[in-house]
Amino acid sequence: MKHRNSSTITLELPNAMAVFISRFKQIVSRPLARVNFKLPRDPQKKLPYILLGVIIIGAVGLGINTLVKTSGDSRVEIKAARATQAINKEFSFPLKDDKGKVVTTITYTVEAAELRDEIVVKGQRASSVRGRTFLTIPLKINNPYNQAIEIQSKDYIRLIVNGKDKDLLAADIHNDPVTVQASSTKQTRLGFPINDTDKNIVLRVGELNGTKEDITLTF
Repeated sequence: MKHRNSSTITLELPNAMAVFISRFKQIVSRPLARVNFKLPRDPQKKLPYILLGVIIIGAVGLGINTLVKTSGDSRVEIKAARATQAINKEFSFPLKDDKGKVVTTITYTVEAAELRDEIVVKGQRASSVRGRTFLTIPLKINNPYNQAIEIQSKDYIRLIVNGKDKDLLAADIHNDPVTVQASSTKQTRLGFPINDTDKNIVLRVGELNGTKEDITLTF
C-alpha cells in the first residue's frame, strides 16, 4: 500500500468537500435507505471527509449555542460600578395637596452612591466619554398613603463638587415623575455626569424650601 504525504491530502480537501456536499444533498433529497454513501477504504482518503465532518458539526453546534444564548436573555448588561459607597440614610418629607395641606409623610432613603462608566437610560446602554463618569444615587421611596402619589425625586437632592456650594447641581438622569403606588415602596435612581477630576463631592439632601443635610462622598 502506498502512503501519500500530508501535502497530497491537503490538496484533495476541496475535491472531497465537493463530493461530500453532493452526497449530503442526496441524503436530504432521497430516502436514507436508497442512498449509497460509503467512505473510501483507504484511511488517508477518509481523512478529508472526517475533517470536513468535524468542521460542519462544530459550526452547527456553535451556531445553535449562540442562538440559544441570544434568544434566552436579551436584557441589557452593563459594567459593574467602579466604586460604591453605602449610605442607607432615611429622610422623612411631608407630601402636600394643591391647597398646601399635608396628606402624608413619605420616607426617602438614599441607599448608596456609585461611580459608573455605563448606565441604562430608557432601556438603552449609555457610556461615559473619556474624562467623565456617572455618579448614580439609588433611592427607595416609601408611600404609606392609601392612594398612589407622584413625586419629583430629583427635587430632594443637589450635588456639590470641588467645594463650590453655591453651584448646586441637579440630577440630569432620573425617572421623574416617579409614581409610588398606595402603601408601597418604589426603587429608583438619580444620575449626575461629573468629571474624573472632581473632588470634595457632597450630596445635599432636603426639601427645596426646607432644611438640608450634607452627605460627604469618600470614594
